[in-house]
Amino acid sequence: MQPQTVMPPQPAPGFGQGGLVPQSHTLMQSNETASAVLAAQARAVIEARYLIAINRPRDLDVVREKLLKECRRPGFAEVAIYKKPIGKGVEGLSIRFAEAAIRYMCNIDISQQTIYDDAEKRIIRVSCTDMETNTPYPRTSRSRKRSSAGALKTATRSSANARTRAATTCTSSSRPRTTS
Repeated sequence: MQPQTVMPPQPAPGFGQGGLVPQSHTLMQSNETASAVLAAQARAVIEARYLIAINRPRDLDVVREKLLKECRRPGFAEVAIYKKPIGKGVEGLSIRFAEAAIRYMCNIDISQQTIYDDAEKRIIRVSCTDMETNTPYPRTSRSRKRSSAGALKTATRSSANARTRAATTCTSSSRPRTTS
C-alpha cells in the first residue's frame, strides 16, 4: 500500500484564502499605492453621502421649524444676525445661522482643497455641494502670507474665512425663496 498525498481544500471560485472572504474584499495587493487606497476611500464616502441624500431627502417644513425653534433661544438669536457699521449699516444672517441651517438642512457637503501654497501666497478652493440636487457652489480664495511668525496664523485664518464664505453662499443659495 502506497502513502496517499492529501491536498488541502481549494477555495470556491471568487473567494480568497480559506474561501471565507470574497477576493474583492481582501487586502489590496502590495503593488497598489496608498493614493489608490485613499482615492477609493474618498469615492466610497462620496457615494455614501449621495445614497443617504437620495434615501433621506430634506423636508423644508421641518428645517423651517427647527430654525425657528433655534431662533427662539436668546443666545442663538443674538449671534444669528450680524451688523456692521458701514455707511448706514449692513445687516444680514451670520455664519452661526448658516451653520445651523446647514446642520438642519442635511445633505450638504463642504469640502476644502488647497490649490496652491508657497512662502508668499495660498490659494484655496472651498466647495459647498447640495447633495440632493448635485449643485456645487465653489469659491476660490487667495491670500498673501506674511514673512513673520504670524504667517501660519494668517494662513489658517484665511482658510477658515474661505470656508465660512462658501458655507454662507451655499446656505443662502440653497434655502427656498419664500416670504412665508
